[in-house]
Amino acid sequence: MKEKSLSGNIVLNAIKTFMSIGFPLISFPYISRILQVENIGKVNFVISIINYYSLVATLGLTSYAIREGSIVRNDIKKRSHLFDELFSLNVITTIVAYILLGISLVWIPSFQEYRSLLLIYSLTMLFNAIGVGWACSVFEDYLFITVRSIIFQFLALVMMFLFIHKQEDYYKYTWIMVFQVAGTGVSNLLHVSKVHRFKFTTKIDLKKHIKPVLTLFATEIATTIYVSSDTTVIGFLAGDYYNGLYAVSTKIYRVAKQMLAAILQVAIPRLSNYYNNGNMKDFEDVIQEVGEMLILVLMPIVVGIFYCAKPIIILLSGIEYTEAYVSLQILSISLVFAIIAWFLSQCVIVPKKMESLMLKTTAFSASVNLVLNILLIPYGKQNAAAFTTMISEAINAGIYLKYAYLHLRITELKKQIVQCGIACVLMIVFMSIIRYSLGDTTLFLMISILGCSVIYILTLLIERNSLLFKYLHAIENRIKVNRE
Repeated sequence: MKEKSLSGNIVLNAIKTFMSIGFPLISFPYISRILQVENIGKVNFVISIINYYSLVATLGLTSYAIREGSIVRNDIKKRSHLFDELFSLNVITTIVAYILLGISLVWIPSFQEYRSLLLIYSLTMLFNAIGVGWACSVFEDYLFITVRSIIFQFLALVMMFLFIHKQEDYYKYTWIMVFQVAGTGVSNLLHVSKVHRFKFTTKIDLKKHIKPVLTLFATEIATTIYVSSDTTVIGFLAGDYYNGLYAVSTKIYRVAKQMLAAILQVAIPRLSNYYNNGNMKDFEDVIQEVGEMLILVLMPIVVGIFYCAKPIIILLSGIEYTEAYVSLQILSISLVFAIIAWFLSQCVIVPKKMESLMLKTTAFSASVNLVLNILLIPYGKQNAAAFTTMISEAINAGIYLKYAYLHLRITELKKQIVQCGIACVLMIVFMSIIRYSLGDTTLFLMISILGCSVIYILTLLIERNSLLFKYLHAIENRIKVNRE
């Protein structure tokens, strides 16, 4: 298979992610105002519960399939056999997940109030299973992924404005989210079937797959505990109101995380292929480029969210959600540790097949997170939940850094941090002046976004930031080629 441009893939995935951010920024202010805090809290609680059953349904197969599929993607016979094995295993685990959900709905009293919502949203497990999204990543088919994502997000957005008009419409809101997942899954299956027609098989080499799959599964369980346990614990110990507040801050946090993940996701198949085929120089070159790019994008986002947390909350969800701004500020700091941990784990640890390290690390941080959630949430509500998330992400980042250190060119990364740090300081000075004049208003937020963007880019140009100049030269060369 012809190797596709990494920078091109990054641009495509960035477009997809930008649209993934843009559509919620349009819909969520409308949805949060119509459904109100408690109903948003109910939906958020249901999503957190289904996330646990989705773990059983996926069983760690996504990361494993991308890694193993990337290694054999140029060998049609091996690739076809692997795809059918993993697809069949995913079907079986999804059936098991539905059985466990059915038992839970009968025996867990707390689920009775949410039974209908749980059943509706559980359909996402089915469509994720048949959607084989991991196959698109194996083939690095980011043009299709981008177009498909935009189409179904747009359709979901239109449906929200057409069908959601009163507080009781949170059921319709849940159905629309299911529709988006269903459309994505079916289109994935149809698209990949042009290259490989999936067949169910009972001839699964469990001896080969079961250990790494279960290790990644256990890691995802631990990850979900510290990603979703805060919402779950708030639901049980504090109530739907505080879950509604936390839903707003986590929505913004996850949107920022998704945007930064766009840089990482396109590199994972390439890194797995390089490392497992012995191309260590290419492996470390890609790690370095991705690391520098993350610093370039991460630092201004974190500074901007922290400094503008209150007007962001008010703009996106309304004045009644203002209490959520402190938890958003805490989560903005958590974003630094989360992206560092994600970068090191997905770009270094996973390609090196160090699943056991990921499991031990994530299990430890998840345990700390769960204990702190139970102890602190009754007192600190949504702010305590954000704090425990930050602690967990910091633990992950610290441990992964210890094991990935040898693959990083620290001197070059430090230079990038210093240059971006100076630009961020100038951003803070600018925002402080504007806030003094305008206060925490929407106008302050708009001026800050535009002004800080200009200040940040100009500062990097003055500093002659190597990565920025590299991409500017690449764009210039592409324009010249097109003219010729």
